[in-house]
Amino acid sequence: MLSEKINRTDIILIMLVTLTWGLSYSVIKFALKDYPPIAFRTWCLVLGILALGAYLIRQRISFRVPKAERLRVFQLSALNMILWQIGLMYGVLLLNSGRAAIIGYTMPVWALLTSVLVYGARLTWQGVLGVTLALAATLLLGVAEFSAFSAAPIGVILMLGAAISWGAGTAMTRHSTLSISNEVLTFWSLVSACIALFILTSFTEYDRWRWPVLSEWLAIIYAGVVTFSFGYVAWFRVARKLPPVVSSLSIMLVPVVGLFAGSLFMGEALSGFDYAALILILLAMATVIRPAPRN
Repeated sequence: MLSEKINRTDIILIMLVTLTWGLSYSVIKFALKDYPPIAFRTWCLVLGILALGAYLIRQRISFRVPKAERLRVFQLSALNMILWQIGLMYGVLLLNSGRAAIIGYTMPVWALLTSVLVYGARLTWQGVLGVTLALAATLLLGVAEFSAFSAAPIGVILMLGAAISWGAGTAMTRHSTLSISNEVLTFWSLVSACIALFILTSFTEYDRWRWPVLSEWLAIIYAGVVTFSFGYVAWFRVARKLPPVVSSLSIMLVPVVGLFAGSLFMGEALSGFDYAALILILLAMATVIRPAPRN
């Protein structure tokens, strides 16, 4: 599965993205206790734009996107950022943070299906096995919370829709030929999402707007600088380089980190299902990133 293209830098980036994104679910859940979700994410996006923009200026990297590529950049932004962020915020608000992460990381299934159905990608046994194991882990993790899921169907639907959007965006990212860097792609994705979420919060949360308190600012700083400025730059590098099923399954440990972080920081309970799912996820990762046989 082109796993020979994975180098040490890719593996380090995958590990860092896994850790930072996994922890972000508890950070979001904490922040959303008293702050409107879309307004919170808009603040995060603003900070991410400022941090990444400052980096681009310091490195003298042009912000310019060629006219022929602007529509594709917006399409990638809509799938990978705008729709994902909206579904994520409401999903974490309505569901247990760890379980929201579980639903979100059904993304590899949708990335694989999009690659096969839309882009004519070859369906290999490694891909099928990896996605099957990952989906089994997701379903296993959901068994313990089925009653909670049933009690919050809108949250489940929104989170699943976000996962489908991100999966389709991951496949599109891999099959897009862009001349711009990962940093510039991330910057304009953040700008697009910020505009969209600001409009949404203006219509739905205006009466709840207020200045964040210190603890909420700390969550905003984490999300803006770590999750967005670093995390998405690293993710777009991996997503543009590796096949969608490999890049997406390689970060399947994110919901596991999210689960344990939720237990540690938010007091969310763990069960034997969680540990069994961890084994399945590790097997799924091993299936798609194992070294290719040498001739």
